[in-house]
Amino acid sequence: MDQPKDILDRIHLAGFFLFLLFSPFSISLTTIALFVGFSAWVVRNSLSRNWAQMQFPLAVPFLLFIVASTVAILTAHAPEVSAVQAKKFGEPLIVFWTLNTLLSNTPQRVLADLASRLQKRNPESRFVHRLAQFASLDAPTLCTAVLGVAAAVSGLVGFYQHFVAMDVYGPRARGPFGSVNTYAQMMMLCGLLVAARWAFVKDRRMVGGLALACIVGGMIWTLSRGAWLGFLVGLGFLLLIKNPRLLAAMVAAAVLAVVLLPGSTQRGLLNYELDAKRNLFRFDESMQDRIDIWRASIEIFQDHPWTGCGFQCSVVMAERYPQHPILKRFRAQHSNLLQLLVETGVVGLTMWLTIWIFYFKYAFQGFGRIARSPGPAWSRLGGIAAVLAFHTYGLVESNFFDSEVAMLTFFMMGLSLARKEAPADSEKSA
Repeated sequence: MDQPKDILDRIHLAGFFLFLLFSPFSISLTTIALFVGFSAWVVRNSLSRNWAQMQFPLAVPFLLFIVASTVAILTAHAPEVSAVQAKKFGEPLIVFWTLNTLLSNTPQRVLADLASRLQKRNPESRFVHRLAQFASLDAPTLCTAVLGVAAAVSGLVGFYQHFVAMDVYGPRARGPFGSVNTYAQMMMLCGLLVAARWAFVKDRRMVGGLALACIVGGMIWTLSRGAWLGFLVGLGFLLLIKNPRLLAAMVAAAVLAVVLLPGSTQRGLLNYELDAKRNLFRFDESMQDRIDIWRASIEIFQDHPWTGCGFQCSVVMAERYPQHPILKRFRAQHSNLLQLLVETGVVGLTMWLTIWIFYFKYAFQGFGRIARSPGPAWSRLGGIAAVLAFHTYGLVESNFFDSEVAMLTFFMMGLSLARKEAPADSEKSA
């Protein structure tokens, strides 16, 4: 290999793994790593003219959604506000970057070359020996190792905030992020990938279980019910493949735990309060706010049904709906479906749903064979579980335009689609 292409491969791979390493900590560093690594990958494949050998499933659905979003911006109530969202149109490229990186031999080749060079300089080095072992791992395991270690450290930050610095951060851990919801979802996604590796690969090690405990612990102390539910749905999917009886046991244990909780804790978990005067159940303030914003969203949608009112339009248009003062308090609709229905209309929501219809179609191809022997497909199952958790959380929060969460979800999509067997003809064309 000539030197320029070799250098580009190293930059690409460094950016790829730094993207994973920084994801549980910093959106700024993650974005820089993404830009550097992705740019090197594009230049490298342009020089080699390898694009014909690349796989781009979901390219058409993503492009259709971007077109629908562009129309929503052009017809928005406040185009200058809505146009800011266009900067996120490039994020789906992470799916193709991840997919084709994992299908290539670049990670192992570059790491093996690095280990060989270091071994020549210092053949007795224990670090070099470890690096050579690391390079021998398959690409999904390399990714999970990097992401899992980073997420475990991030999970420990959550422990510290809850148990040591509660007077500073409050009872809800935020991790390295300023947002409880973002931190909870990052732990949720990372935890499911590590759980898939730990559940389906026979050479389980204590370090994997320890990392999973740190990640789940960090997520628990966010006190985010949406993240808990998303994690349980993803874990339920993994247990369904592993052993359906384990899934039944998990459901029974979860129901029993809720039933045995003290009354005040149970009401807080299930979003209801007791009206002592009338002896009736009613939604608590958190759930009532969601219901109010959903009602307001339906009314805005009825006024802008086809292409929506543009991104972030509900705050701008709040004065038009004085009967819904909740619009002045919240910038999002607390639901991906309603968010896209309001902002991009029926057209945009249809295109967005098309992405996920095709994704799950591709992800579940040959699933009967995988269910019989899930071990080799653990990374595919972990990626699917993470995507299921993302959508579960998205039922009660608008997380599709949360860049930290969206970028890691796109990585999980690419990971779950990166399988060595040849894709079906329909998968190549969509």
